[in-house]
Amino acid sequence: MNLRAIVFVAAAVLFAAIDAISIDHDKVQPFPQPEPVTDSEKAAVKFKPRLKIINGCGVYSAVNTAGETSGGLKGTGGDSGCDDYGKIAPVSKFDIIDGTAPKFGVSTAPYVSDGYLYSTSEDGDSQDPIMWEQLTDAARAALETTDFGRADVPFVDKNFSEELEDAWPF
Repeated sequence: MNLRAIVFVAAAVLFAAIDAISIDHDKVQPFPQPEPVTDSEKAAVKFKPRLKIINGCGVYSAVNTAGETSGGLKGTGGDSGCDDYGKIAPVSKFDIIDGTAPKFGVSTAPYVSDGYLYSTSEDGDSQDPIMWEQLTDAARAALETTDFGRADVPFVDKNFSEELEDAWPF
């Protein structure tokens, strides 16, 4: 194979990854949870969280194995489903764990720029963890390069270190 052909193939692959195809949010097939092999994968499965959507939209996969990304949900202009009355009450530390699964609530109140996550005693749905290394190359490339508007992907290379620093409590 000559150098010209190699460069052409490499460029085609690069442009295909950068120009990821956007598909309807409900057409993105989630990654199946692979059998855990490493210690971190086993821990992620053992302690996978239960997520209760308190306010806002449900969780949808953003990318599939081919690197096609969700086009997202389009706003309708209405805010009838956006009420948040600050349901805050003391939560027993024993109520926020279901066996080994921590229970989290997520809310995307209209007055908060990003969604927020907190401990809750409410039961939610189990979320299958997929580690970054378990994603296909096409999926990782799409998450790194797709513009999701105001939503930042926290675990891509350009954001990950800053997200860890922001999460550090000390």
